[in-house]
Amino acid sequence: MEVNILQIQIEKESIEDFYQHMQSFIQTINVMAEQFLDEPTKKEYAKHIQKLKMAMNKVYHPELRKLKEESYTLYKAYLGLRDIDKSMAAKLYTQYLDKRAIAAAYEKKLVTKSE
Repeated sequence: MEVNILQIQIEKESIEDFYQHMQSFIQTINVMAEQFLDEPTKKEYAKHIQKLKMAMNKVYHPELRKLKEESYTLYKAYLGLRDIDKSMAAKLYTQYLDKRAIAAAYEKKLVTKSE
């Protein structure tokens, strides 16, 4: 069995720009839809926009990304101290777990809200 893995590396700034442009695009389209579409078409359109937002949130979400970065920073600090100062390392690890749990809950909320 052969498994091919394709890794794509994209600059964080590019993703942030794309996310912001898509948010702006969606707002513009929403205004236009309000003005020109009938109610059944608006409802169908709204379903597709929700799917688009869900896909965007899976790729990048500013608040979620910040939480994950903070969590990673705490974990790196823990790794650096675990053999030097066990007491401080334990505190950092607890903070890391808390931040990770917050990020997981936020991510679940985003997915649930988008569905």
